[in-house]
This record gives sequence, structure tokens and C-alpha cells, in this order.
Amino acid sequence: MAQGNRAYGLICYSKALYDEGHQPIFLTHAYVGLRAALATAPDDPHGVDHWARDYFTKQQAWLESLIKPEHLNKGTEMEEFPLGDSKGEIKYRKWCLNNRLFLNPLNDLGPYSIAARDVLTTPSIVVKTHEGMHFQGFYNQLKQEYVAARYLYYEGTTSAKPHFSDTNVLLYNTLDYPSYSLATEKVKVAFRMVYSLLDKMSFFLNHYLALGIPENDVSFRRFWYSNTSRPRQRTLRAEFENCENWPLRGLFWLSKDLFENAQDFKECLEPDAQELALVRNHLEHKYLKLHEFEWSRPTSDDDLFHSRFDSLAFSLSRRDFEAKALRLIKMVRAALVYLSLAIHCEERQRARARPEGLVLPMYVDTYDDDWKR
Repeated sequence: MAQGNRAYGLICYSKALYDEGHQPIFLTHAYVGLRAALATAPDDPHGVDHWARDYFTKQQAWLESLIKPEHLNKGTEMEEFPLGDSKGEIKYRKWCLNNRLFLNPLNDLGPYSIAARDVLTTPSIVVKTHEGMHFQGFYNQLKQEYVAARYLYYEGTTSAKPHFSDTNVLLYNTLDYPSYSLATEKVKVAFRMVYSLLDKMSFFLNHYLALGIPENDVSFRRFWYSNTSRPRQRTLRAEFENCENWPLRGLFWLSKDLFENAQDFKECLEPDAQELALVRNHLEHKYLKLHEFEWSRPTSDDDLFHSRFDSLAFSLSRRDFEAKALRLIKMVRAALVYLSLAIHCEERQRARARPEGLVLPMYVDTYDDDWKR
């Protein structure tokens, strides 16, 4: 059942993609999953349920009618791509692949070298004459901040020795094994950067979808609703009622994995969402203290280390904070994928509703890597 359900999920994912080169790769992987699911005997208690077997069989037949079986069985070349020119770059790209952090839908299929490129961007967007490429520029910035935060996190968590910038920086030893280093601060910066991208995405959608929400009232958790100042009257915005944009729905449900300290916005799906928000608040406005070891983090009820308890700080072990930061990076990566695919879905709907007329294409060149200095 897991194989078959995953295969069906890949089929649905493929239909949301704007890159026509990615679609057959997803469908080929889906076909492999369906065959594996249907290979089990009908009476196998660990096999596919009888009510799902017919549906999976129809999906397999549809794929065989869409793509020649010899191509489906041949598979795809996924591992023949270089990962870089140095050992450091190769190690970094493997780490991104294994954690599925590349802005590339193919990375969702697995840690294949073909996916070691951040190729996801905005699909084609139709705008009025003289309106410009501000949506492309905005997504560029979101993407650049994400990949920068991703690398800062990697550097901070893989640092093996003190950095020269930390030399001769006088700090007191507070006897609770605090974590002070450039590497630690890089992880903190990465956490701040990726968290801020969520509100920026809501700012993007407010303009792209012409919602007209005042800019000061836009936040990732709140912009989906009307009457947010009146909790008991809060309702989903009319623009999102019966919305057929599935990636946008995905972004909406992802927003429920975040915590906002406002009345009627405190319910969350992510178990530690409230703590993520608390960590961000202390990072930005108060005092977050990281400790090298979990056991060295004093608490107020700790008789042995009570004198070391820092009552002003929100304390976490360094490893716990790194785990939270990585979870947040993965969440924001998913949000950026949803955003791109939501634009593609919206553009298709707009094209169907648009009256006949002339739409002039505009070729947009790419930004050369040599310019990134």
C-alpha cells in the first residue's frame, strides 16, 4: 500500500510541475512503485488492499498508454551528473541531497546527483504591458536567501575548529558550558533568515493574487483569513474558498505548522511549532543561550546547578537547536516549492479564463554564476 500510495502521489506531483522534462521522470518512478505494489499476491495480508488494487491497475495502464512501456522499464539516468570541482563542494552537495534541501523537485525522488542543482524558479507569468519582472525578481531574492541560509547552516554544523575571528574575543565562563563561536552564530543566522522567508512569501502572494491586504497586516499565518482582528468572526478569505490550486492548499496547510502568539492563531499541527516561534522571538528580541551539552543546560528546579541557572535566557542545547533549525529549513524549502507550483497552477487557470487576445512572449536570460561576487 505504501508503494502504491507513493506512486499515486508522484503522479499527482508530476501534474503540478511546470518543467516538462521533470514530468516523465516522476511518472517513471511512479510506474516502478505501482509495479512493486501490484507484484504482491491478491491474498497477501501485507499486500495491496483489494479495493486499491483495481485503482492502481488503472493508473499503471494509464501510464503505459502515455509512455511506451520500454521507456518506462528502461528507467532514467539519475546518477551520472557531477557534484562539483572540489571535495568540499561535493561533500556539501551530497549533504543537501541526503537531506532533500535542493530547490529541485527531483530531490524529492531521492538523493540522486541529477537533483543537485537549484533549478526551481517562477514559471512563465503573464503581466500587463510595462509591468516588469518584479515577481521573478522577488522569487530570485527568496531563493538566494534560502540557499545562503542553507549553506550557513551547513558551515555552522560542520565546523571542526575555532575560527580566527573568535580569537582574542574576551568572554566569561558562566560554568554551564555555553556555546560561543562563529559557527554557532551561523546556525542562528540561518534560523532567522529562513523563518523570515515565510512572511515574505505571504507578501509575495498578497500582490500576486491581488488580495489587497494592508502590508502591515500580512503574515504567513494570518493572510489566509478575513476578520483577523475579530477572532470569533475569523473566516477563510473568499479568494481561497473552493480553491482548486492544490499547491496553494499545500502552502495553507504548511502555515498551520507555525505558531503565532495571537488569539485564535495558537492551534498548530506541528508539535513543537510553539517552541520554534519562541526560539525565534528570543533570537530576534531577547536572549537565546545555547549549551554544548544537553546535560549542561541548568534548569530552575535543578538543585545541583541552581546557581548556574540563567533566568534571563531561553536555554537549549546546541544539538537541539541545530535539529530545530534543520527542520525549519526543510519546511521553508517545501514552502518555496509550493509557491512556485502554485504560481504555475494559477497561470494555467488565468490562461483558460483570459479572453482571446495577443500575449507577447519575452525571453528572460539567466544570471551568470561569474557575476556572483
